[in-house]
Amino acid sequence: MRAKWKGCLLILLLFILSGCGITDSDKSAAVRVAVLDSGISPEKSLPIDEGWNYLDESIHTDDDIGHGTRIAEVICQYAPETVIVPLKISGDKQDTKPEEVIRAIYDAVDTYDCRVVCMAFSIPDSEELQNAVEYAASNQVILISAAGNLGETYKKNKMLYPAAYDSVIGVGTVTENGEAASYSQKNESVFVTAPASSLDGESQGTSYAAARIAGICARRTWESPEEFEKYLMDEAEDRGALGYDIEYGWGVCGLSP
Repeated sequence: MRAKWKGCLLILLLFILSGCGITDSDKSAAVRVAVLDSGISPEKSLPIDEGWNYLDESIHTDDDIGHGTRIAEVICQYAPETVIVPLKISGDKQDTKPEEVIRAIYDAVDTYDCRVVCMAFSIPDSEELQNAVEYAASNQVILISAAGNLGETYKKNKMLYPAAYDSVIGVGTVTENGEAASYSQKNESVFVTAPASSLDGESQGTSYAAARIAGICARRTWESPEEFEKYLMDEAEDRGALGYDIEYGWGVCGLSP
């Protein structure tokens, strides 16, 4: 009996010494999600792999405003086995530049082998951006983007990008009582909606709704973006007008992890 316990203790010790982070085998098996955002805080101990900082051209992807970290937390709540690849395209002293987003989309596919790309922002439409999105989609990468938070302004019906591209799943948001949020964009870019809040409840917006859909996507591999879209259509809880409508899309997803 003592020998058995000694063996168990030895195994436990080896496990501790080897570290309890993500192993190489874990990384190869997990769905890799590119988070194009403000980076991720290493203090949160999230399952991240090495990414890239497009602001200073380095591997240092620490989050200086917290947004990217909160996005990653939501994704990991829905898909604990995923691996997050932080691609830092924004920060406290620099707005998101389209050219850096475009580079990050290509890199997510070609360099970091990501199967899901989460984009919780909006930038101007351009041929270069559309080409990058279509390239990723042609490689069976699933792109998910926030539909936008301008619903309470004169731009409430404005189509925002990349959410408005056909190759991207645009995500609107709902309030705690399940109603379409007043600030959420309401147009044909909305494919589905999801709850609005970050895990700490301190932030709200279509950004976190998009993160929920990205987390649902990262639970497993999909043969194509169309397969995942069909899954969302089947699983969404219909709200508003019967079937598709511009407030809820095909309905509400992600009400619980």
